[in-house]
Amino acid sequence: MADHPFRVVGARRPRTIGRACVRMRFGDLLPVLASAIDAQALWLDDLVDDEVVVTPDLAEIVRRIQLYRDPSDAA
Repeated sequence: MADHPFRVVGARRPRTIGRACVRMRFGDLLPVLASAIDAQALWLDDLVDDEVVVTPDLAEIVRRIQLYRDPSDAA
């Protein structure tokens, strides 16, 4: 594993001016989130309303899974 699994970049949208955005590989994030979900970590509740930026591919996967789970969400 690299010494720095993520890099900090400047804000790209006006809504995030003054706050740094952190980019990291999904493969580095996934095991941490999976472990936290399994452990029902309380800190997840603190992040539930946070906005995240994802790639178009991941957004499409999430959208399709949501539609599969509840087809009435199709709009």
